[in-house]
Amino acid sequence: MLKSIFTVALSLILAATPALARDDSWYIGAEAGGTIISNADIDVTNSAGVFANNAYSINTEPGFDVGGILGYDFGWFRLEADVSYRRAEVTTIEQNLGSILPIAGTVTGTSVNYNPGGPNGNPPGNPFQWNGAQGSMRILAFMANGLLDFGDDDGFQGYIGGGVGIARTSFDGIRVTDAAPVITDDSDSGFAWQLVAGVRYPLSRNFDIGVKYRFFNQDDVGTNSFYSTSDETDVRSHSALVTLTYNFGSGPDCAPPREIIDGVCRMPDPQPVCGDGTPVPAGQDAAAFCVLPCPSPPYIPNTTYPRGGNPAELCREPPVVCDTTTSVIFGWDRDVFSTEDGRLTQSDEDSLQTLRQIVARHVEFGNGSCYVTIMLEGHTDTSGPPDYNDDLSARRAETVRNILTAGGIPGASISVSSFGEDRPAVDTGDGVREPANRRVMIIYNRN
Repeated sequence: MLKSIFTVALSLILAATPALARDDSWYIGAEAGGTIISNADIDVTNSAGVFANNAYSINTEPGFDVGGILGYDFGWFRLEADVSYRRAEVTTIEQNLGSILPIAGTVTGTSVNYNPGGPNGNPPGNPFQWNGAQGSMRILAFMANGLLDFGDDDGFQGYIGGGVGIARTSFDGIRVTDAAPVITDDSDSGFAWQLVAGVRYPLSRNFDIGVKYRFFNQDDVGTNSFYSTSDETDVRSHSALVTLTYNFGSGPDCAPPREIIDGVCRMPDPQPVCGDGTPVPAGQDAAAFCVLPCPSPPYIPNTTYPRGGNPAELCREPPVVCDTTTSVIFGWDRDVFSTEDGRLTQSDEDSLQTLRQIVARHVEFGNGSCYVTIMLEGHTDTSGPPDYNDDLSARRAETVRNILTAGGIPGASISVSSFGEDRPAVDTGDGVREPANRRVMIIYNRN
């Protein structure tokens, strides 16, 4: 039960939006959760003055703990008053070894949870446990606490502390079974103390949510039984609580240039500016706004330079490369860049892109510092007959030539030759389908 309470509370805290806790202000709060009241070991003194230490024990099931707080937050230290109420149902009464349980009367033998013992209860030396015990334990406490805070106000903030006060513990209708006589139905008030620890998190400018652990202690709780005996015990409990606090403070001053953003008084995010100081308009991406495209021509297409800069200094002209070699790859047993059903493979796309770049480069070189002629060499792999491969390599070279001339390169500047399977890029045995060998080499020469 206590684990479930902490799990729910932590999930609420983690889902919260950061805000600001309250310093130098009053606050009120409510708390609720589960409690475990430790076993109450009862010392008994009968009417003749005979004392029995730890005569019997009262055990309870997990119960509930609710309360309210009123305090003042000084910053790192808080002072508060709290009122809390706990209740847990009794489940077991156990007679301890050598003790006399003050029970009078008998019940029928059909009640398996009760051991008839006559007017004086069970005789000494005959311990017994009643698992069907009835009744409840209730604790009402009024405490004054001092707490030390640690952590940032705008995030998780932990605290530890303790308190003292007065508490009234009641034993309500305690009996070994619902058919047995009442052992005690009494209460006692006295000094109590507690230790607390927890963590809180601001939900907004005024509300905090948190989880809290409380250890409570009241010593020497004395009650009277119905059999001329007086009982005394120490009462202790462990509680896991969810807390919700409202802070009355107006919060921090929020004069310009600070703004209240998501419930927090803070500086707004600065407006981004480009390298030359140009403000980036609201809603626009700074990385995209702060660059301009380089003019093309004469500069490389699709390149940029920083806003405010000089393109003549920052943009790069295309490199003049006259002597170079590249190649394009064909599919197996194909002399066109497509499959039989007209689809383009990724290799076809790459080859066509290479040829488009060659056309663009030739135009640039034609207007630049050099002019080139182009040599095309067709090749195949070794998967077909040599004569067939000679013809296939020639058709491949011719396909490339037609694409280049269609792009504007003069046919007179292109020479074509084919070598079949005689000059492989990758040495293989006969009959091997090697993609690297199904190529047309494109060789540029300075004219």
